Amino acid sequence: MLQRLRWALRFTLFHTLAMEVYLFLSITEINQLTGKKKPTSQARALRFMGIEHKIRPDGKLLVSRAHVEKLLDGESVNNRIKRRTEPDWSMFNAKKTQ
Repeated sequence: MLQRLRWALRFTLFHTLAMEVYLFLSITEINQLTGKKKPTSQARALRFMGIEHKIRPDGKLLVSRAHVEKLLDGESVNNRIKRRTEPDWSMFNAKKTQ
């Protein structure tokens, strides 16, 4: 019984760690992405790049891997360009009536 409990705990811990590694960038990846080592400098660089992040209670950063991949992917840039709206030029093109 105790052996099963240990196995279940290891299994859960392994999958939790694997999921965390998959969902979020590692510290090394954040260092490479920002070119910075200190979390405050990394947060500043991430804000500058438009990458959303959270600060953990221990001061380390959490950065969503999916968010970074989507942001650095060419499609997301095209989508942002498409979403921009044109000004309403009708005001300038309308004939004055008095």
